[in-house]
Amino acid sequence: LAEIDFARLKEVLVAKLEELFGRHGRGIAYQETHKNGCALALVSLLAALIDYGFFHTFDPRLQEQCVNFDEIRLIAPALLDVVDCRYDELEAGGQEDADARFEVSEQTEVVVERSKLILQMFNVFLDCELNGATNAMVRFW
Repeated sequence: LAEIDFARLKEVLVAKLEELFGRHGRGIAYQETHKNGCALALVSLLAALIDYGFFHTFDPRLQEQCVNFDEIRLIAPALLDVVDCRYDELEAGGQEDADARFEVSEQTEVVVERSKLILQMFNVFLDCELNGATNAMVRFW
């Protein structure tokens, strides 16, 4: 088996998210279930990489694995663009369509699941940062 280049995998995942949702992209209409499913798969893979420590590094000062915030800074803008629905493409339905994207439906379920995963990722980042700050404070005292 060839060795997997996880750094390249991370780059590709972020590039695909930026392609779908980037600041200069149009976002995705909630009705585009195939694109929303693809975006959910990309976000799920990023979440799995984070859960399994691929965005972590060993901190010798703390003697534990910590989130590598240099890498997080590279993926955070793309994740925030995915969650930001201000630029989502709306179909030709006007205001009625704009309101429908916030209703519970089969089409919006994927969008909500994707957003929940991203918010859980940011929760992990914040927990790790808080843990590091708490450990530093305890060592100081």
